[in-house]
Amino acid sequence: MSNRILLVEDDPINVKFIQTVLIKKGGFEVIVSEEVDEILRVAQGGDLAAIIMDVSLSRSSYEGKKVDGIFITQLGRRFVRNLVQPFDAYLAGLSAKTAFSRTV
Repeated sequence: MSNRILLVEDDPINVKFIQTVLIKKGGFEVIVSEEVDEILRVAQGGDLAAIIMDVSLSRSSYEGKKVDGIFITQLGRRFVRNLVQPFDAYLAGLSAKTAFSRTV
């Protein structure tokens, strides 16, 4: 099993906290990105234990349009073969009901 996790997050404080916990407590290698093309490329490459996705990204765009983590998750599920499971999203300012309804 891989020890690499892809962290999709745009807030530097959250990145530092989550990265520190994953590295020090979990022994994981953490890849951090908020660029959609890079996220899809890394996910397509496989060899990931998990993908942790912030649903409320503020600077990510795809094909010239601003997108959030829910869109990127849906895009990944459509276009990435053998997408790593779990593909986790965490909520930032959305209710669980809203996030769930937008991902299914």
